Amino acid sequence: MAGIGFELKRLFRRKGLFATMRAYGYAGIVCTGPMLLGVLLQVGILVLCGLWGVGRANQDLLVCMVTYTLLASLLLTSFFSMPVTRFLADMLFAEREDEILPSFWGSNAIMLVAGTVLYGVFLLFSGATLLQGLLCLWLFNIMIVNWNGMSYLTAIKDYRGILCSFAAAIGVACLCALAALALGLPPVEGLLASIALGYGVMLAWDVVLLYRYFPQSDRSPWPFLQWLDQFMPLALTGLLTNLGLFAHLVIIWAGPIGVQVKGLFYGAPYYDVPALIAFLTILVTTVNFVVSVEVNFYPRYRDYYSLFNDGGVVGDIVVAEEGMLSTLNRHYDPIRGH
Repeated sequence: MAGIGFELKRLFRRKGLFATMRAYGYAGIVCTGPMLLGVLLQVGILVLCGLWGVGRANQDLLVCMVTYTLLASLLLTSFFSMPVTRFLADMLFAEREDEILPSFWGSNAIMLVAGTVLYGVFLLFSGATLLQGLLCLWLFNIMIVNWNGMSYLTAIKDYRGILCSFAAAIGVACLCALAALALGLPPVEGLLASIALGYGVMLAWDVVLLYRYFPQSDRSPWPFLQWLDQFMPLALTGLLTNLGLFAHLVIIWAGPIGVQVKGLFYGAPYYDVPALIAFLTILVTTVNFVVSVEVNFYPRYRDYYSLFNDGGVVGDIVVAEEGMLSTLNRHYDPIRGH
């Protein structure tokens, strides 16, 4: 997580229920990020649709378009996310922070070009209207930058700023949705634009945070590609992990309980809702794991390997190893379910 641990350890040193909830809240926002925001936005928009009497067919089409767009952007960025994170961690360790912002825009450029072509071809044959397709493509490109930005935001200790960006995104999206419905705009197009604007606010806010933290430079934006080539197994791991997480949705959509909403947009309401709830339960485990690693295990791990790097004596190395293994067994014993 390239830096999140420093802030988490400071937060967890504070005592009290509110302090603990605040620390877990920050960790949850950073770890689950745009995906959790996507769930909240969709729920909020659907509530507004119900209150405004938007037809069920339009609601289903909106959910399908947003879901397809989120998953497509996540799948594309998952190929780059782990090598980019490794590059970021190495640059921070080597104190070459002037390489970070150029790599951010370089990786964005590659994914935006490739993604626009691939997702654009799908939208061309999807059955969406021209305006719907353009709005989906706009949201898709915004999400590519947002997903990629999350890898860089973990190095920033301004968790209040990150939390504010999420809150602003939800607020802007809901306000724009209300305005679109009040003005009588076509519901699918108006609400798609509202969601894109919400995510766009988050994108702009997060980019400002990155520029406040990392120095601007005119370095080449392409050195991170060496990490992509060197750590190709990491790239494939990220891609295959996300395929494993979400391929079951596509299989069900194409199965007997799948419903054709429009063109190539399919859904399976009887399956999608339980799958969403199951996914939300996994987020809790993910947050708990990250907190446990960064707050409990990493300090022991760092002490152990710093003795090797700094020429520590054998006795100190043995003691540090025992402490590290003891922490590992205490917090990650599979028999105990941790």
